[in-house]
Amino acid sequence: MNECIESIQNENYNEAVNLAEKALEIKKDSLTHYYAGVAYYYADNIALSLLHLQLAKEKASKNQKKMANIQIMLGVVYKDLGVIEKATDYLNQAILNPQIQKNQKSFAYIKLTEIYKDFDIDKAIDCGLIALNCATFKEQKLEVYNMLGECYKIINDISKSISCLEKAKPLIKDQTDLEYLKLDLADLYLQNKDYDKARRLYSSLIKSNDNQIKCNAYKGLGLINQTKNKTDALANFKKALDYCEENDNNEILNLINQSRKLTIV
Repeated sequence: MNECIESIQNENYNEAVNLAEKALEIKKDSLTHYYAGVAYYYADNIALSLLHLQLAKEKASKNQKKMANIQIMLGVVYKDLGVIEKATDYLNQAILNPQIQKNQKSFAYIKLTEIYKDFDIDKAIDCGLIALNCATFKEQKLEVYNMLGECYKIINDISKSISCLEKAKPLIKDQTDLEYLKLDLADLYLQNKDYDKARRLYSSLIKSNDNQIKCNAYKGLGLINQTKNKTDALANFKKALDYCEENDNNEILNLINQSRKLTIV
């Protein structure tokens, strides 16, 4: 079973499925069915994932420690299937499980945040804040800060959204991910009319190796300059167009046309 777990951790999901099936030939206990369910889930076979997770649940009925993981995973699977009532039921069962660990509870609340974000934003924020309080790993905290930032943006609480993303920033290791977060932050500062902070971030991002980031950074600078220097704004938008995807350039072309009219006036 250790080889199956290692394959899942290394994202070799088809290999994990094969190893889980071999393990099931030897022993059909709750743990083996659980990891078979996890392996099939990540290998995009939801039907077999659900089958093995249900079998794991039946065999672990008296073991609360094992049950917590199974309940969470069942919640995740039903969430992906769009069966929201069952998803929330299993995730809440896991949260109430007396043997659940803090990191497991955080993960369950993260999934509830994702679910409620689509139809009950206040409940999503409440779940996100609990997830943050339970988070024991940097990766969990990063995910929660990003989600809370998105939730606060939905309700137009831009200051809180900015605060969440600023707290997420030092937790990011990947340079590209960091640049995209900085771009989101710059957009929020622009929306909040904090032009100096927005300008600093956009200016740092025009050096990116990612054309999409460069495009949006130049666009952001153009939007700031529209309030003061129409000529510079036009130059920024033209630069943005240089890095823009051909099928996504209508917005930039419209901004260029607007700036030309304003410049002439």
